[in-house]
Amino acid sequence: GAGKFSVDGQSFEIAVGSEANSYLDVGVKARFPRQNIADDKLSAATFDIGTIASAGPGMKAALVFKNLGPSVRGSDLPTSFTIGALRKFYRLTGWDDDLALAGDAILPIKPSSQKPRFHAGLEYLRKVGTKGISIRAGYRHGYDLGGLAGLSLGGGLGFQTGRGVTRLDYAFNPQGELGTIHRISMAVSF
Repeated sequence: GAGKFSVDGQSFEIAVGSEANSYLDVGVKARFPRQNIADDKLSAATFDIGTIASAGPGMKAALVFKNLGPSVRGSDLPTSFTIGALRKFYRLTGWDDDLALAGDAILPIKPSSQKPRFHAGLEYLRKVGTKGISIRAGYRHGYDLGGLAGLSLGGGLGFQTGRGVTRLDYAFNPQGELGTIHRISMAVSF
């Protein structure tokens, strides 16, 4: 008969970025993922390197190399090059609110059998004093998961903490036959 097995995974990530000049930001992220499938345990260390360039008020472009690192058990990690753009519209309704439209293309480097993927999304942000409330929607193309798997919905709360910002975000990501991912994240900048 068919047996049962468990699948779980975790990832610890740390990132640092800096303003190179008034038009260019650079950053690096170290990621330490771990995955357990039945009795098979796998761990790795990867790095992302990226830059964001300001192209005028509310306009940005980005370039990222993702998952740079050694092979794991003779298999290449899915390394990719991403190019993206963002356009923000400020004070959309005359209130203190913004609308951001973003898109990117993920071009695989290795393994070369992967297909390019495309993402598009929008975020509406309403600011009230030192707090902000966001509503987000997005779509992913190039994933073979079926159903509503390309859609993502979410929101977030942000507030000033001294000279930085603390954000709490939630995302709902259907994955077709694989189920749904509910992602909760917290970010603190200082």
